Amino acid sequence: MSRDAKLGLVIGIAVVIVIAVVFFRREPAAVKAGTETAAAVKPKGVVPAFSAPAAADAPDAPAKGGRTHTVVAGDTLSSLAERYYHDRRKFVAIYDANQHQLNSPDELAPGMVLVLPDLPER
Repeated sequence: MSRDAKLGLVIGIAVVIVIAVVFFRREPAAVKAGTETAAAVKPKGVVPAFSAPAAADAPDAPAKGGRTHTVVAGDTLSSLAERYYHDRRKFVAIYDANQHQLNSPDELAPGMVLVLPDLPER
C-alpha cells in the first residue's frame, strides 16, 4: 500500500471517530441524573433572560386524571402502551400527554415520571 493511501486511511478513520464522538456523546450530568437533558443543564449563577411557563400553566400540560409511570431502563413508549392499553399503537397518546418533557418519542430516561392518560373505551 502506498504512503498516500495509508495517510488517507488514517485521516478517514480519524474523521469518522471525531464525527461519532460529536454526534453520539451525552452530557455527563444528563447521564448521572437520568432525567436532565443537555439543554436543561445550566451553569450555576446564570440567570435566564426569560423563563418558560411552569408545567401547570403550559397549555400542553397533561390533563388531571390518569396514572403515572416512572421510567426504568429499557422502557419505550410503545412498550408502555402495550402494558397499560394492550395496544402498542397507542404510544401516541402517552407522547401527547407528556410533550412538555419529551422532545421526541425516543427520549425516555430512567427516573422520568410519565402521565398515562385515561383513554376513552371503544
